[in-house]
Amino acid sequence: MGSDGYVLAIDIFILAAATVYSFVCLGFIAAMWSLRRNFFIVLRSPLLACTLGLCITLRFEFLLFAHTLHWGHSGLVASHGVTNMIEFPVLLISEFALVMSAVRLLVMFFPKLRAKWGRFTREKDLVYGLVCAYILMEGALWSGVAAVGVSRTGGVLATLELFSGSTTVVAGVLVGGRLNKVDDLLHMSTDIRVVGMLLLLMSCVHAGLHYVSMSPMEYKYYTIVLMALSHPPIVWLTNIRPVREVERNIPARRRSRKDFQLPSPYRRWSTKNIRVGVAADENNNSLPWNGEVYLDDNRLTSIMNFQPLREAFGEFCRRSLCGESFQFLVDVEEFKDLIADSAAEETEKSFGGFGGYLAVVNDYIKDGSHSEVNIASTTKRSIMQHMKFTAYAALKLEDRKDIFGPAEREIKIVLADNLLNKFLVSDPYTKVVDFEGLT
Repeated sequence: MGSDGYVLAIDIFILAAATVYSFVCLGFIAAMWSLRRNFFIVLRSPLLACTLGLCITLRFEFLLFAHTLHWGHSGLVASHGVTNMIEFPVLLISEFALVMSAVRLLVMFFPKLRAKWGRFTREKDLVYGLVCAYILMEGALWSGVAAVGVSRTGGVLATLELFSGSTTVVAGVLVGGRLNKVDDLLHMSTDIRVVGMLLLLMSCVHAGLHYVSMSPMEYKYYTIVLMALSHPPIVWLTNIRPVREVERNIPARRRSRKDFQLPSPYRRWSTKNIRVGVAADENNNSLPWNGEVYLDDNRLTSIMNFQPLREAFGEFCRRSLCGESFQFLVDVEEFKDLIADSAAEETEKSFGGFGGYLAVVNDYIKDGSHSEVNIASTTKRSIMQHMKFTAYAALKLEDRKDIFGPAEREIKIVLADNLLNKFLVSDPYTKVVDFEGLT
């Protein structure tokens, strides 16, 4: 077999491996899309992550086929500039998606930023904007080809690549500095910075190869090696690893009822050898069908009722990007106290805690609110149907007190499923328990 035969065999292997790799990546991207409402996925800006993963995978496959088959040199594509006009907008959209993910992380992590900008960082709107930007860029580039030709449009594209690189550096400096202050438990700030460095390094090296003196064969394989080294880590960090984490963090709640044993009730007058947060509710003697939900709900209730543990759990939730869920539970308890203590005043805004009800709805329940919690749409509708004063005033006292009950139960289940067990083995929990002498 001559040298041409070896090159052909290598090219066939490269194309086959790249195709299999791309299908695997697309499968994980599709899995992330289907899990976009999962607790561990929704915190990672899944729509933007899927957009970034899809763009970077399609760009990888297109460029690898283009360089392996010598598109632009064998007549399959008119010129190398046409290849750039297809891949550059995709790379630019990937960079924009990453920057938007970083901005959303900052907004979610810092309460002041969330209160100010939360309603402007909704993922659907951002993704729609990226799709429109891509369509406009491609339309402008191909209109330029039709008007002034490929070579002139390619010159403009080279200028845009330099502008894109400088913009990415500036965005990395501005956003990356703030990301250093984000100490989230999922380490998303680190992942975003790593992906940003990979994208920037990939762009710089790819652009620099044009200025290095080498044969077409050397340029081809250098480019293929560069793509093989840079693209898989990006997709791993943004799409594959989060899906794998979901598989590892599925709560162990599928055991049969007969396997569950409820511990002895917690006695308030004795804390000896009792670990706070693992007690059962002595006021509820009936065991629900799902015993583990019952146990975890009472663990969470014990934590929320003990000030030092509540503060530690609140900080733990904030670092897990669930600060709004914890604060919702706190504000709902304050609302219940307001209902219990309020006198029957005649003014519209103060009658029976109506003002407090509106405040909680505007902060946590309404679509687009800066601290919107993740609850079912039916739960939202059942809560918001009392926003008119006449409907709220018609409620009995107990009904007003439990008006946020369904949402409160949903949030407690989410926190118990995903954060409670991690908190119970964390250093903040251990320090509080040891300091208070609760073990």
